[in-house]
Amino acid sequence: MPPEEVMTALINAMQEDIKELKDQIRDMRKENSENIRRLHLRFDDLAQRDPVSRRDCEQCRRECQKGYPAWVTVLFSVSVGLAVFVLTKGVPG
Repeated sequence: MPPEEVMTALINAMQEDIKELKDQIRDMRKENSENIRRLHLRFDDLAQRDPVSRRDCEQCRRECQKGYPAWVTVLFSVSVGLAVFVLTKGVPG
């Protein structure tokens, strides 16, 4: 078989492989879009059930907005930093 025919046969085989891969990708996209659609429907269903009442959510939101005094935040930050330092470097000595 001449080299030109070999190259042509290889190119044709590669083009067929590419077509098959494109078809597989297209099928995967269809499956993924269907899964995403089902997931959105499930989220909508869960949102309609409203497992946590709005009043409870608002109460939690108000409590979170209260925040902590500044000294508590500073103390927490310093103790976390110290804990990280001790865990990574160890205590000298």
